[in-house]
Amino acid sequence: MNSTSVFASLVVSLALVTGCTAANEGAGDATIDTPVTTARPQAMPPGEVDATNVQKGSATGTITALDPATSKVTIDHGPVPELQWPAMNMGFGATPAQVAQLEVGQRVDFDFEMAGKQATITRVEPVQ
Repeated sequence: MNSTSVFASLVVSLALVTGCTAANEGAGDATIDTPVTTARPQAMPPGEVDATNVQKGSATGTITALDPATSKVTIDHGPVPELQWPAMNMGFGATPAQVAQLEVGQRVDFDFEMAGKQATITRVEPVQ
């Protein structure tokens, strides 16, 4: 083995020993064989939706605000039994066409999808 290989082996060994010692420090009976997990789940990029965790709900409520620039609708809605939600006032994403047909103060029945913290209206109809 040449001197470069010996040096590289020593550096790698030292890094492994230092990492194991630091990871097990204060671990009581932990041994060097104790696995250490440092990986964290990757966050979804802004605007991305985790399609594996989409929940659906329906409610009736009153529109309290409209923001055509961001296609947001705020609705003071009743309970959502499917999601075990109490009544609340919250914002929903909507299509520009949906926003254009709505008015502040209007009562609506609506369906929505919830993905993470992002709620999007899938159907909205005025209550007569």
